[in-house]
Amino acid sequence: MDRLGSGTFRSIARHPNFRLYWIGALLSNVGTWVQMTAQGWLVYSLTHSELDLGVVGFASAVPSLFLSLYGGVLADRVERRRLMIATQTGAMLFALLLSYLTLTGQVTVTLIVAIAFLAGAVNALNAPVRMGIVSDLVSREDLSNAIALSSAQFQASRMVGPAIAGILLATVGPGWCFLANGLSYLAVILALFAVKVPPLARRPRRESAWDSLAEALRYVRSNPAMGALLSLAVIPSFLAMPYQSQMPAFARSVLGVGASGLGTLMSASGLGALIGALAVATFAKGIPKGRTMLAAAMGFGIALTAFALSRSFTLSAMLLVGVGLSSMVYNSLMQTLLQTLADDHMRGRVLSLLSIATFGVMPLGQLVVGVAAEAVSAPAAVAVGGALCAAFALWTSFRSAALGKLD
Repeated sequence: MDRLGSGTFRSIARHPNFRLYWIGALLSNVGTWVQMTAQGWLVYSLTHSELDLGVVGFASAVPSLFLSLYGGVLADRVERRRLMIATQTGAMLFALLLSYLTLTGQVTVTLIVAIAFLAGAVNALNAPVRMGIVSDLVSREDLSNAIALSSAQFQASRMVGPAIAGILLATVGPGWCFLANGLSYLAVILALFAVKVPPLARRPRRESAWDSLAEALRYVRSNPAMGALLSLAVIPSFLAMPYQSQMPAFARSVLGVGASGLGTLMSASGLGALIGALAVATFAKGIPKGRTMLAAAMGFGIALTAFALSRSFTLSAMLLVGVGLSSMVYNSLMQTLLQTLADDHMRGRVLSLLSIATFGVMPLGQLVVGVAAEAVSAPAAVAVGGALCAAFALWTSFRSAALGKLD
C-alpha cells in the first residue's frame, strides 16, 4: 500500500471515499459501454443507415448544448453526491425502459431516439458534477492523479464493456445488453450513498441561475488560458470524436467483422485510452502539460485518419489503440489544467463550459458526419474529420504560445 500511496494509484490508496466511488463508477461505466455498443448495432441492424447512427448520436448528446451550464450551476449550489444519486437513478430507469421495449419487440428507431434524448438530458446535468465530485473526495495535491485515474476507470470500462456487448449481442441480443446496463447503475448509486463528502463552502447567493451563468462566462473571459483551453476543446469534439457513432458501419460494411468485431474495435480504442490515462496518472507531475496536450491532439487526428483509410481488421484495431491513447492524454490533461486553474466556487460552472465544448458540440458533429457518411462514405467522412483535427491542433500550437507553457 505504501508503494501504491506514492505511485500511479496514490489517490486510490490514500482516499477511501475516492476508492469506493471509483469502484462503483467502474462497474456502472462497464454497463454504459455495453449499452452504447448494443444501441448502435441495433440501430444499424434496423435501418442500415449511417445517417440514423448520426441522428441517434445527435439525440443523445444535444441536451449537453443546453443543459450542461445549468448542471454546472447546480453543481456549485447542491451537494454533488445527492445530485449524482438523482441523475444516476434517472439514467438507470431509461436503460431499463429501453430493455423492456427491446425484449418485448416494441422498439423502433423513433423510440430509441426519444430515449437517447431523455437519457442525454440526464447525462448533461450529471457531467459537471461527475467531474467536480472528484475534488470533494481527494486532497488538492492528488487532484491531477485522481482525475487521471477517473479517466482510467472510464476507459477500462470502455475496453471491457464493448467486448461484453459483442458476446451478448451474438448470443442473447441487445435487449439483455440494455438490462445489464440498467442493473449496473446500482453499483455507483450504492457507492454514492456510502461515501462521505465534506460540506462545500458556499458563498451567499442571491442571483438567479442566469446571473450565475453570466458570472461564469465573465470569469472565463478574464482568464485567457481558460478561454484558450475551451476553444481548443471544441474542434476535435466537433470534427473527430463523432467517429464513435459510425463504428457499427465500419464493423459491418467496411471491415465485415460483425457484432463481435464491433466489440473488439471499440475495446481497442478503450485499451489505448486506458494506457493513456495510466500514463497521465503516473507522469503528470513530470511532463509539460500544455505541450503534451497539444501533441496528443495532433496524434489523435493523425491516428484517426489512418484508421479511416485502413481496410485490415488487425491494423484498424491497432490504430484505434493509438486513437484512444492520444485522445485520452489530450482530454485528461485538458480537464486537469482547467480544474487546477479554476477557483473552488467556480469549478462546477467552468467544468460545465468544458462539457459544452466537448459533449455539447459533439452531437452537431455526429449529425454532420452522419450526413457526410450517408452521402459519400463513413471512411471518407471520418478521414476528413481526423485530418482537420490534426491540422487545427498544429495551427493552435503556433498561434497560442501560452497553451504550450501551461504546467
